[in-house]
Amino acid sequence: MQELLQQIHAIVGDKGLITDERVAQRSNESWGQGSCPAIAIVRPRSTEEVSKVMALC
Repeated sequence: MQELLQQIHAIVGDKGLITDERVAQRSNESWGQGSCPAIAIVRPRSTEEVSKVMALC
């Protein structure tokens, strides 16, 4: 999983990948139904970044 996060970081940079304590807070607030045990939030800035990140999945 760490390797995947590093690959995503290489695409979206520091501002495009959240992996700290804000993940739990934001994922719980966003969905409103139960918890979401996310380890990261990815915020791509362009369709190109979306495409590259999705290609990793």
